[in-house]
Formats: sequence, structure tokens, C-alpha cells
Amino acid sequence: MTTVPTWVSIAEQFHDPAETRFELSPAPDASSSEKLVMQMPIGRWRNPATGAVSAGLLAMLVDSAGGTADFLAFGGDRATVTSELSVDLVAPLPSTADVATSSGRTVAVDAATAMASSTIAVDGAVVGYGTVRTMPVPGAATPLGAMPADGLSGGERDDLSLMLGLGASIDDVTDGESVVALPDPCLQNGIGIVHGGIIVAAAETVASVTMNRGRTAPLSTGAIRANYLRPMATGGDARYEARIVRAGRGTAVVDVTAVSADGKTAAVVRVTGYAVGA
Repeated sequence: MTTVPTWVSIAEQFHDPAETRFELSPAPDASSSEKLVMQMPIGRWRNPATGAVSAGLLAMLVDSAGGTADFLAFGGDRATVTSELSVDLVAPLPSTADVATSSGRTVAVDAATAMASSTIAVDGAVVGYGTVRTMPVPGAATPLGAMPADGLSGGERDDLSLMLGLGASIDDVTDGESVVALPDPCLQNGIGIVHGGIIVAAAETVASVTMNRGRTAPLSTGAIRANYLRPMATGGDARYEARIVRAGRGTAVVDVTAVSADGKTAAVVRVTGYAVGA
């Protein structure tokens, strides 16, 4: 079984621009837990469609804690990538949310994949659960060199769209439309590709805007399913394309395709929204 002291020593060796931007850090009680626990000051970042706390950012916590647990399950000496991620919310996110946490525990591992489960909490109350499936890739886990300078400051750091590198088209996205994924080195993970949690958080934001266009009573994200197909690079033709699968009175399903700078599909993310209380 992996232990938190090993995790902390590994984490200290890596520079992760995306997790630094969103202020992810080990939870204060991480050293006394068998699980790998990450935290984030989530109350700062609001969904542009609903004004609610971002559900998509919870995927960053799940990916960080669960992905690190899986990394260590493989021995901590090989680079790993996330192949699948899920988030299921079982309670509405509180409007006064402050800090979100996610645990990570590897529940299965073999030569090809590892899977970690997570419990997600906001201000100490459980709001959902997540899973991460991880695959090792050839080569050692080589950390980035110098941390890139973050071009966002002041009030810009409270704007979720700017923090996720989403272009101005986020305000106008509708079914079948796309949102530009702007070039930004601070969206990378510790091995130099766009952080898997960033991809899901951006996709969930685009999906939420799409499904709530024209609604008087907004839908809240209840479930997220992501499949990663290849590494994503921003800039060039990078974008998030939204397609409504179903839109009803009390629920909606939106598929978002994350397209890399070279025009190839990097990930597919399905987001399900529900009317609160439905």
C-alpha cells in the first residue's frame, strides 16, 4: 500500500503549473491518512452560466489525488497518464463553498492499468465520488524544469474562463459550436502536457454554458465521464466542441470534444445536468 510520506516526497519533486495556478496542495491532515488528500480553494471560481461553484474543477482534485496514488502504485519510477476519469455528485455544491478536498486510493492495479477511487468533500461535507484509471507510458517520470510565469494576476485570477484558457467564445457557445483553447503554459501538468483535470474542467464549463442557454432555471452538473485519447496541446486549432445529446425540462446531456492544436481529438467528455431537486 502506498503511503502519504512517499507521496509528499514525490510531489515535492514535481512542478505542476496547472495545479499551482489553481492552488492545489496536500490537505493539512494528509500525513495522518492512508489516502492521498488534495485540497483547493474552490469557492473563488464560479461557472459563467449558472454562477455556481465550478463542478468541473472537482475533476482536477480527483485527477491529482487519484492519479498520484496510481503513479505510486506503479512504483513511482515511470511516467503515467490518465485514460479515464469520472465524477458523480450526490449533493448540490453549497453556494458559500470555501475549500474542496479529494482523497485518492488505488483499488486495483495490474501491468497495464491502475484504478483509484476518491471521495470528494466541500467544507468537510461529502458531495460526490470520483474514479481515475491510469496507464504507465514508456520512459521515466521526468519533471518539468523551470515553472512558467503565470500571466494572470489580480481579478483575472477569479475568472474561471480565463483561468482555464477559454476564449471569449465561451459566452456565445451553443449546440454544435466550439470554444477556443488559448495557448497557456500554465495549463500543463508536471510532465509538460495539458493537465487532464484542466481538460475536464474546461469541457464541463463549456457543456454547462451550452445546456443552460435560454433556460430560466439552470441545470447543475451531476455527472462527468471523460475518456482521454491522446495528449492535448493548446493554441493552433485547439478547441472544445459541444454537442447536445438530449435537452429536457429536468435534465440534459452534452458531449464535449477536446481538440488538440493539431486538429486531432484529445479527449471526449460527457456531462449530465439536472434540475436541482429533480
